[in-house]
Amino acid sequence: MYENTSQGIYYQTIGNNPNRTLIFEYYCSHYLAPHEYYHFQIVFFENKPNIVQYKYYDISDKGSNCTVGVQGNFQSKCQ
Repeated sequence: MYENTSQGIYYQTIGNNPNRTLIFEYYCSHYLAPHEYYHFQIVFFENKPNIVQYKYYDISDKGSNCTVGVQGNFQSKCQ
C-alpha cells in the first residue's frame, strides 16, 4: 500500500446475531507497480461458517498476478 492514497484494508459488520456478515474490503496496488490497482472484498457469513465469498470490483491486470484463497484449519464436509 502506498502513502498518501486511500489504499487500505477496511472492515464492517452488518446484520444482527445470528445473521451477521463480516466484510473485509481491500484497496491496494501491486507490489512495486502502483499503477496496477486492486479493489475487492472478502465476505464471511455467521450463519454459513464454511462459506467465503470473494467480490472483485477493479483488478487492473485482470487478475494475472493474483493469489486468492483461505488458509488455516478448514474442514470440508462432503456427503
